Amino acid sequence: MKKRKINTTELVLYIMFGLVAIGGLVLVTLGMIGEYINVHHNVLRDADIKFAEAMKMSFVVFGSLLVFVGAVAASITLATFGHRAELESDRRARRLQRLALEDVQESVEESKID
Repeated sequence: MKKRKINTTELVLYIMFGLVAIGGLVLVTLGMIGEYINVHHNVLRDADIKFAEAMKMSFVVFGSLLVFVGAVAASITLATFGHRAELESDRRARRLQRLALEDVQESVEESKID
């Protein structure tokens, strides 16, 4: 089976959604580290509290949301471009069948002439 060429738009979307998901994982990790680290002045916990006041959710919740959104968007992109590639392969297969049928018809016509 022939490999299909990856579209530039598809690659950019995968990278973008991957970065969103990685950013979410980083926020989840920082939120958990800030929650469980025992130091006198916990900068991560202070940042989490300030973030929670501004956004109404903690690092862990917002990071989980980003991971979910990145995964859903990447799967939608995969389904969309996969469907498009399947349509192209079907179109190629129909074209090859049509050309093969024309070749058979030409050979039948040539045999009738002889």
